[in-house]
Amino acid sequence: MALGLNLGLEDAAVLGSLLSHVRVKDQIPQATAMYERLRLNRTARMLEETQAHGARFHLSDDKLREQRDRDLARSFDNDSDWTHPQQQKWIWSYDAYEDAEKAYLNEPF
Repeated sequence: MALGLNLGLEDAAVLGSLLSHVRVKDQIPQATAMYERLRLNRTARMLEETQAHGARFHLSDDKLREQRDRDLARSFDNDSDWTHPQQQKWIWSYDAYEDAEKAYLNEPF
C-alpha cells in the first residue's frame, strides 16, 4: 500500500496539534504519551496491511497469482479486506487533527 509518507504526515499533524496545547515544558511528556496512544494502533495496523499487501502482490507462482486474483474479485464481499470501501474509508478519510483535538479535549494536560 506504500503508505509511509501518508503515515508520516499523519504523525506530524497529530504531534503538532498536541504540542500546540503545551504551555509549560512539564506538559511535553504528557503530550508525547498522548501522541503514542493515538498513533500506536493505527500505525501497527497499517504496517500489517502493508506487509500483507506486499506479499500478496509480489507472487512468483502462477497458481498463487491466479488464486490472489480470484480472492480480489470477491474482496468487496469481505468488509475486512483492504479493498472493501469501508476499509478504504478508514485508510484515506482519517482526520489526524480531529483525532488529536478530540483526545486533548477529553484528557487535557
